[in-house]
Amino acid sequence: MWGSLRDRRRARRLLAAGVMACALASCRAPQAPPPEGTPRLVVLIVVDQMRADFLDRFDRFWTGGLRYLLDEGVRFTAAHHDHAITATAPGHATLATGCHPSRHGVFSNYWIDRESGEVVYSAGDDAGEVSVERLECATLGDWLAERYPGARVFSLSGKDRSAVLMGGRAADGVFFYDAEDGSWESAGYSYRKEPEWVARFNDQRLLDRHFGTAWELLPAAPEELEAVGIVSYDLGPLEPDPPIAFGGLSPAPGLSFYEEIFASPWLDEHLARFAEHVIGAEALGGDEVPDLLALGFSATDAVGHAYGPDSPQLL
Repeated sequence: MWGSLRDRRRARRLLAAGVMACALASCRAPQAPPPEGTPRLVVLIVVDQMRADFLDRFDRFWTGGLRYLLDEGVRFTAAHHDHAITATAPGHATLATGCHPSRHGVFSNYWIDRESGEVVYSAGDDAGEVSVERLECATLGDWLAERYPGARVFSLSGKDRSAVLMGGRAADGVFFYDAEDGSWESAGYSYRKEPEWVARFNDQRLLDRHFGTAWELLPAAPEELEAVGIVSYDLGPLEPDPPIAFGGLSPAPGLSFYEEIFASPWLDEHLARFAEHVIGAEALGGDEVPDLLALGFSATDAVGHAYGPDSPQLL
């Protein structure tokens, strides 16, 4: 039973005040527009296994976009990774978070969990799914999404760990190369259902045009290669550095073909084409709120492991 009429009125006033306070607490202040001059689209580019000395060592060979960045951009020559294991996962995580592995928690591609004794993957969870849960720090994309709720963040790479660790938790889309069929696959945590435009791109089967073709190496004179420390191995009676054929004896593109593509320039070309598709499909940079597109080019790393860091294939 309620008390007196005065008590009932006081209760109603308190209830109304409480409802109003909750309503005000749930309302966000209008988002201030970005400062004038804020870029509409930031593109973060990471080239796996591309050492800093490559910029000077191969300067005579740079063309196109890389040439433009070198000539028109700003270069920081005293920027270093201050950690011992410069593998793919800790490198990309460090670049994306601005923190060292001791803080962001990703110190290798794989490691053994001390409590369970199990081998864990840098971009996987305990259920075996691609996940960002091992990353313990916010990424550039996470900060951007927190500062500008309308910002969109996409991360693409040939490797799942590169895409996941650059994208972070707030990414609107995280995509990586699927070597089973040459398609782009999304990390499950970034999409409940893949957008239709992803399937539209994959259905073009753009990589299949390389089936049955050969990778012709950069046409450089032997003295040019020698000047930059590129080594051609003596294969005896065989032609040195012959063209690399894709597809072998397979009758049609399949697993072996798409795995071969991974260690070739066509992987990075495929990534660049998909990035253009993402920009158009999502209208990235189309309004005043800044967006982020992180691109992890993985072919240099795959080629370096397959043929060597001083091989003609690296160029």
